[in-house]
Amino acid sequence: MKLSSDDTKPDPIVTGSIATPVEVGSPLPQTLAYSDAKKIGTAGSAILFESGAAADVTAKKDWINAETGSSGTMAPEAHKTAATEPGCKPFETTVTSFGGVHHYSGTICKSAMGTGAVVRIDPA
Repeated sequence: MKLSSDDTKPDPIVTGSIATPVEVGSPLPQTLAYSDAKKIGTAGSAILFESGAAADVTAKKDWINAETGSSGTMAPEAHKTAATEPGCKPFETTVTSFGGVHHYSGTICKSAMGTGAVVRIDPA
């Protein structure tokens, strides 16, 4: 542990960051694995909430799920923002998996406690 200049208090050491906890709403599309939905939610919270109010509505975030072999790209849907409930943002994502390439849309919302996110992916 590194001590501060006065040798009485340790200096804080930043070793990384902790992703926002993500809860997955149901029902999910039959073609989407739960762990893929969780990865989509993590990517969504990174670009929609962690960037603050000035988040770039054109930002895209790639994600990979080593557990399933799936990957995709998640992006905000700016044209639907007015239709969502407060604290929620719409998104769209593509998922490339062993089952093919699928396109989904949904919403990501701040959790009731404000410490995490809830992702809902449209089942249709």
